[in-house]
Amino acid sequence: MSVALNPLVLVQGGAPTESVLRGMYYPGLIERRHNVQFPLAIAMEDQTMPFGLASLWAGSGARYSWKGVCDCATQVTQLNNREREIYYAGGRDGSKVLMKWQSQLANNKMYGGYSEAFDPLASLAFAETDPTFLSKYPFPVIGAFGRGWDDLQYTSDEFINVAQQNSSAKRRIIVSNQEDFFRDFETNYGAGLETYSASFGNEWDTLIASLAEVSSRVKRSTEKLRSAEAMATLVSINQPAFMNSRFAARDRAMINLGLYFEHDWTADGSIITRAERAAWNRKIEQEITSYVDKLYDDAKAELSSQISRSGIEDRFAVFNPLSWTRTDFADVPIKIPSKKIHVVDVSTGLEVPSQIIDVRPKRMLRVLAGDVPSAGYKVYEIRNGAGTASLGGPTVNGTTVENANYRVTLAPDGAITSLIDKTRGDRETVRNIGGRVLNDLGGNRSGSVTVESSGAVSVTLKAVSSSPIAHTTRLTLYKDIDRVDISNTISAILATSRPGVIRSISIHLTSGTKRSEPSFAANSRRAAATMRRETLVTTG
Repeated sequence: MSVALNPLVLVQGGAPTESVLRGMYYPGLIERRHNVQFPLAIAMEDQTMPFGLASLWAGSGARYSWKGVCDCATQVTQLNNREREIYYAGGRDGSKVLMKWQSQLANNKMYGGYSEAFDPLASLAFAETDPTFLSKYPFPVIGAFGRGWDDLQYTSDEFINVAQQNSSAKRRIIVSNQEDFFRDFETNYGAGLETYSASFGNEWDTLIASLAEVSSRVKRSTEKLRSAEAMATLVSINQPAFMNSRFAARDRAMINLGLYFEHDWTADGSIITRAERAAWNRKIEQEITSYVDKLYDDAKAELSSQISRSGIEDRFAVFNPLSWTRTDFADVPIKIPSKKIHVVDVSTGLEVPSQIIDVRPKRMLRVLAGDVPSAGYKVYEIRNGAGTASLGGPTVNGTTVENANYRVTLAPDGAITSLIDKTRGDRETVRNIGGRVLNDLGGNRSGSVTVESSGAVSVTLKAVSSSPIAHTTRLTLYKDIDRVDISNTISAILATSRPGVIRSISIHLTSGTKRSEPSFAANSRRAAATMRRETLVTTG
């Protein structure tokens, strides 16, 4: 008996890397618990396959994969004439998975399809007599995988009967669990196979955008879970029972991170409607986000209580869940101060750059948290009096903002007409192509640019425009952070089935060489600080 590491047939090109890995968590749990191995992973039916997936599989213990495609609802051609029928799908990290992905010479119920043994006798005859098959696949070890096709259920002893009745001195037919085929083939022919590394693009993977905000919540929760688990790990050192009541919800959330990306987003079958499919995806998303949010909040509160403190001044801790030391900004909600304040790193006693960000209805204290240790935190204290670290932040000259790394010019309609990379000899990274530039919605450059916030940590320019549609763009540069943050919000009334409904779309883009992920802050007085980077694309 064998099962794949994947929970279902998935559109994995639309899933975050971490969701692909976490979706294989449950088989890994069974492997560890019962000392078994699941060396198979699959990417079925979809005619495309993202580059890097083989590396994720190999790193999770998979050695083999079979891909049979539908050849339906696709723009992909030449599926009947693939350059290689069986090969090692390689990653840039040197890992590889033995991949059987054959040309579809007949239909998707034959070799190259997702039900290669739908008619086992026909598959047997085809493999032995079709000249094209024999020329493209010269190996005597042949696998025909899959029988169920689109049936809800298939149970039969058909394979056993066919194997017993058609094996002979010249032909041995084995009822395979797929693994034994791959082991046999690799032992006899693996040494002569090519390792091939390539992207086959994405297609059905983009269908997750049909539930854009629901999919975005899943992606944001995947990032947030990293912080929640890191905090929970530190909390559990002093409180070993912290996770005991969460195991069932944790396991369900991990499984759901695989289930959410199940491939049949368009619900093309006759069993369920598209409305039912969308409701199922919303249910899966709720089970993921509810677990993540509660774990995050509980771990944050408990870690806050475990951090020792002294004195009477307000303190907060900035937590870094990543595996490298990190410098980034952190925002702490505060009341409007009646006097000037500054922020000190408790571990060094030195002042750190800070500023007040007036983001209605909240007012935030933004600090530059420097060299926060991996999977650790730093504690900061808010003190009265003006500080001396209020200078040295990004500067503004008209509609151009500049720091040590970049000089960026924002047009009135939110387009970026220039982005100079100062670390590479003042290299211009924006080019006008057909009248369009970076972050260009296609407007006529009408609108207005104002400085929304400015201080020792960051400067944000805000462009408000109605061309070509009402929208607001915010561009932020930081002190000592190699990143450009761009946020676009479309606030116009879009055409919907319910007239008058306002749909607001927020897209957050990040540019820069240092990648950081959302983290959190634990606070001895329950204030929260966040080191954060917006997800690549979010909608709301």
